Amino acid sequence: MDFYKSHLAGWYGSGQCYAGAEEYVSWGLGRTVRVPGYATAWEWGVNWRSTVLGSCCTQVSWSQAKPGDIVFFSFNHVAIVHSGNTFFGQNQNTDGYGGPFNLINLGAPQIVLRPNFISNLAWIIPATTRALNQAEMNNNAKCLYGYLHLKHGWTLQACCGVLGNAQYESSVNPNRWQSDATGVGPGFGLVQWTPFTVCTEYLASRKAKLSDYGNMECDLINSGPGYYPTASYPIDFESFKKSTRSGGYLAMAYLYNYERPADPGSPAFSPRAQWGNDWQKYLAGWAPEMPDGAGDGGGSYVNKLCIKTVNGIIKQYYMITLPG
Repeated sequence: MDFYKSHLAGWYGSGQCYAGAEEYVSWGLGRTVRVPGYATAWEWGVNWRSTVLGSCCTQVSWSQAKPGDIVFFSFNHVAIVHSGNTFFGQNQNTDGYGGPFNLINLGAPQIVLRPNFISNLAWIIPATTRALNQAEMNNNAKCLYGYLHLKHGWTLQACCGVLGNAQYESSVNPNRWQSDATGVGPGFGLVQWTPFTVCTEYLASRKAKLSDYGNMECDLINSGPGYYPTASYPIDFESFKKSTRSGGYLAMAYLYNYERPADPGSPAFSPRAQWGNDWQKYLAGWAPEMPDGAGDGGGSYVNKLCIKTVNGIIKQYYMITLPG
């Protein structure tokens, strides 16, 4: 969808920055979005959590801003980050007569929102089973945290509890078999579901492609099959997902309550607590993003923004959809 075209007639006085931002969100969500009830763009920004933005955006700091973020200025303006201090918005008056969408350099905004329909993050999923290196694990740890936190409401600490185990079980590779040599069983996936059919049949039921595995396996993790509180860690699954105990504590809780090896107290399993804490430190300063990948089954997609300018004025700003 080329949302610029719908505002070609939006000259100053008829189409304001407010309308342009609504069009951008409508484009991103694939449905018409209107935000009635607020007289100014700044008032909309202050109350963003009670509007449609509350369901599709996460607030980040200006230092974390990236292209595609929605920004609000206290001087009553809303725009979209293009690059650095340059913003894309409606009626920003850089073409001499208030054109519909253009670029302008402004100061720092007061509110920065990250839409979940724009992402530079995607799972690394090798076509063949293998261990991931540290950089690949770091990427997939962000994907797991971003997905479980933004879609299912998990805390950072709970995600790190799972990651402390996934690092050991699969190196955070959604396509990892327990037996690399044969590429089959007995466990499979991020947390090595055993028997492997728990995971593979679930993926098949959702018509998953390889690029879908990461997000869909997070959905399976969220459903909690096989998690039972133990005397050592008497925390039920719903409490686990919302817990703010340390990532190390929750890694051991997940080990005892879900992974349940024959001897969970063995020194061989002790690194999981340290890894849970390490992931918490690594992810603590990162603003969660929704990773590219599958929606509700059968397909995955990646939305990318494209822009065309002439002498610094926006002539076309549009989305392309690529297979994941």
